[in-house]
Amino acid sequence: MNNPSVFQNPRPEFGAAEAASLLLRDYGLSGRLKPLVSERDQNFLVEGPAGAAGAYVLKISNLAEDPAFLDLQNAVLDHLAKTDPDLGVQRLLPTRAGEKIARWPGPSGAHALRVLTYLPGNLYSATPASPELLASLGGFMGRLSLALRGFGHPAAHRAGFLWNLDEAMALKPWLADVEASHRPMVAAIFARYEERVLPRLATLRAAVLHQDANDNNIVVSGPGDVTVTGLDRKTHV
Repeated sequence: MNNPSVFQNPRPEFGAAEAASLLLRDYGLSGRLKPLVSERDQNFLVEGPAGAAGAYVLKISNLAEDPAFLDLQNAVLDHLAKTDPDLGVQRLLPTRAGEKIARWPGPSGAHALRVLTYLPGNLYSATPASPELLASLGGFMGRLSLALRGFGHPAAHRAGFLWNLDEAMALKPWLADVEASHRPMVAAIFARYEERVLPRLATLRAAVLHQDANDNNIVVSGPGDVTVTGLDRKTHV
């Protein structure tokens, strides 16, 4: 029988007091733990006495998470720290023993645990849209893609993963589920891709991309000069 995916397996359920005790033991950090929304992991905002300034995100991974994918995420953050140190992405905080990933025992097994810096600001989803904000988003994502140039990792090659842009044709069976008024446009995009891109795809240069810059992963400054300043406070890489 196949193992459950991270979307099927129950999320971790550590109590705030237990997590705070283990966090102090393994990282030497203390503060108020505030739950953060997560679709498959358990996340806490760790706030010090000064509030969000100098805060951290405690990320407890689902038991079904692939260890190789966690290593990929860590490797991306390490790479970005070298290629663009001022880019608004989270930074990994090692344990007291210098490890990038800690292990916390739960009822069903040991959970991988990481602590990352917190990116202050507002979510893109809560910010009024404007041409200037869209231009800022484009500039930020271009800078991120440039900083990822030259990065590679075995776990980045995810055949059959529907969020991989190379797997675009795997979405075609769902065309019938697209709203009827939009269906001809989407069908034309599939046809264009199949005719012009697919025959050349294997010969094109490839790169690791973020691919999940949705409006709840993007951090925006404000008020006043509203610009995209970071990606992302929930650490999806």
